[in-house]
Amino acid sequence: MDGVLRLLVRRRFLWVILAPLMLSFVAAANAPSIAKQPQSLTVRVGTPAVFAVEAAGEELTYQWSRNGAEIAGATAATFTVPSTALADRASVFEVKIKNDKGTVYSCKAILSVIESGEPSTSPPVCPAPPPSDDGGGCSGRDRGSDGDPGASSGGSTSGGSTSGGSSGSTEPAPYPVTKWKGTVKATTVLSLGNTSYKQTIDGSVTFTSFDGEIGVHPMGISTLEGSLSLVRDGTSADCTEHVEAKGTVQPVDGQISFIPTPPPPQTPSELKYRGSGASTTSGTHTRTCSGGGGTTTTPWLERPAWLVIGAPEPTTRPDLLVISGTYVDATTSPGTTTTYEWHLVKQR
Repeated sequence: MDGVLRLLVRRRFLWVILAPLMLSFVAAANAPSIAKQPQSLTVRVGTPAVFAVEAAGEELTYQWSRNGAEIAGATAATFTVPSTALADRASVFEVKIKNDKGTVYSCKAILSVIESGEPSTSPPVCPAPPPSDDGGGCSGRDRGSDGDPGASSGGSTSGGSTSGGSSGSTEPAPYPVTKWKGTVKATTVLSLGNTSYKQTIDGSVTFTSFDGEIGVHPMGISTLEGSLSLVRDGTSADCTEHVEAKGTVQPVDGQISFIPTPPPPQTPSELKYRGSGASTTSGTHTRTCSGGGGTTTTPWLERPAWLVIGAPEPTTRPDLLVISGTYVDATTSPGTTTTYEWHLVKQR
């Protein structure tokens, strides 16, 4: 009898020792890592936008957020905006992936909604992760032992500046050369006496920041490349006119400068900005007149403005993920109103 009791005690002791080890095998073996980031999307208004992430790890859970706020029920590897609206432009999507071994955040995927043009994808915005970040994420956020951001006792990074445990701050690191890509549009309407026309310039433009800047934002960005299309239709007396022209955006054609508040070396809470852009366009001008005037076609060569950002200066988020806005200019010439629109998304 004593031998049986001793055997039972030994088995129970072994179970107490082995149970935690067995449970550890049941739990997730590896922290999550991201194999493929969600991409920034450009879609036509009214169509769906589907964001997807591919991750490695066991027993993963997902939580998508939009503009920093968690989306209720968005807990799968994909998230779909069923029908996009113009109000969805510049929305920033991110997904948190978690298991009991850790947490990783994706890069920021930006949604652009267009009324015309071709849908496309582009890389998300991925700040460089700190050296200790080995989870395949792209946000550079600190992770504590439980996988949540901010649980680490070390310093944190934001933009180009670094803060540690002391109250002082180090000099900001050089701002990296970055690119913004997107669309511009300028719509001019003239109505003066018996002359009227509507002219529309649509463009795809890439801007780049200046080299060698210091701080958490660029001092300004200038055009790198791009293309424009111009269409004008109008009437004058007994004649109608139609213009079709194309243009190439050159490196010196456009520029946007930023005004931080508060000024350096402090980290800005907002950025104001202004800018302009104009490029040479060439094409044909067809004029048809009644009363025997006939039709004439002549070369077209002009340098119209495709961007004007004037007072009051718009404001944008300091991280400059998206530079987007509208400016109406009714002061250039009598009877003329031009509406400028721009929507640029940070590429890197």
